Amino acid sequence: MKRVIIATTMILTFGNASAQKEVVVAKDGSGKYETVQQALNAVPLHNKMPITIFIKDGIYKEKLQLESSKDFVTIVGEDKFKTILTYNDHTGKVTRNGDTINTRTSASFLVRANDFTAKILPFKMMQAFTADKRLGLN
Repeated sequence: MKRVIIATTMILTFGNASAQKEVVVAKDGSGKYETVQQALNAVPLHNKMPITIFIKDGIYKEKLQLESSKDFVTIVGEDKFKTILTYNDHTGKVTRNGDTINTRTSASFLVRANDFTAKILPFKMMQAFTADKRLGLN
């Protein structure tokens, strides 16, 4: 009887450990999602289970956001030199609808959730604008 209880306890314990979900993002369509934001959007509201988003090599030019109710997310890049998250918003840039981006709205990746982790993944800042020479910038 003790063996059955111990075996059942072990199955339940290890069963919960394997409940961590992993999804794959790949620009070429070989993953479940083609964009990082699609994967972030798929995280359930009020999430309580660890979710790993594995991002295959590529340059992902996306403005990303992880909402406050989507906790316990880890994003992992395939290669620290070949998997890059980037976007080119900056303070002073004018959007298509005429709004001017400020410091608060210029984030390339806004994380509002708790227990977020990023591994093997560079965030590359792209700032393409012309500065006034009177500012002392060349």
